Amino acid sequence: MSNDLHPRFSMSSEPSAEPPPAHVDPADANGCSEWLAGMGKINLTVAFIQAPYSPALWANSGFENSLGTELTEAGLGHLDSAKWGNPITYFFYLHSGSLAAGLQLIKSRLAAIELLPHVKVGYADCQDKCWRVFHPAPQK
Repeated sequence: MSNDLHPRFSMSSEPSAEPPPAHVDPADANGCSEWLAGMGKINLTVAFIQAPYSPALWANSGFENSLGTELTEAGLGHLDSAKWGNPITYFFYLHSGSLAAGLQLIKSRLAAIELLPHVKVGYADCQDKCWRVFHPAPQK
């Protein structure tokens, strides 16, 4: 096996001094059902906030870092990554046992900064292998 093709999986006895390729995006793992199932096995659920570009998002730039810190301090989860585009998708890992509390905290903080009407909040349901939308509530 050549070390040049896949430096992450090098057979060398020493770790590579090279950084990972620039095209590797950590947020991409959150779209992989195997990754989501793996997170479920260690009691984590992937939650997301989809936020289209808007004046409200611009006025609250950096909110994801504050929210991640607050989730960590509350023992509910943490900020993972962001997938840049329009909309921007922010990924959070929430403890599965306190998923409802984590989602409620996210929703209340987004409401407090008046960003809630502009975003979609949801989470990965590993059992059914789908994404569930928490906000806005599904129409009946």
